[in-house]
Amino acid sequence: MSFYTENRKNGRKQFPFKGNYLLKEVYYEMIRKKLIPKCIVEYERFAFVESKGNVRITFDRNILGSRRTDRFYDTQIDGMPVMPWGYYILEIKYDELLPHYILAAVDTGNLRRQSFSKYYTARKALG
Repeated sequence: MSFYTENRKNGRKQFPFKGNYLLKEVYYEMIRKKLIPKCIVEYERFAFVESKGNVRITFDRNILGSRRTDRFYDTQIDGMPVMPWGYYILEIKYDELLPHYILAAVDTGNLRRQSFSKYYTARKALG
């Protein structure tokens, strides 16, 4: 698998994420360890932080999966929805304590605690 792209001006192959340290590190680790992506998972995330108790709350939606691993470093992928549109995944992480007002906001009696893996769900949906 190659992530090099062709330069339109001179036809030479070039590294597609010049100047992006994180992507370079990921790329070199993939080469070094011979890692090959099996699928791509893309989603929208809304994140909130409460410093009291180091609380991190995220809402993920529009989760897509794609087998087009050749587009791993593209900014957008064409993917297949892996859960119904309009559904959200709520995740609450905290280190010390969960402030009462956050607990009261999510304690509706109708919510249930559940594990959810976006990667597993995408792989299962893609077959």
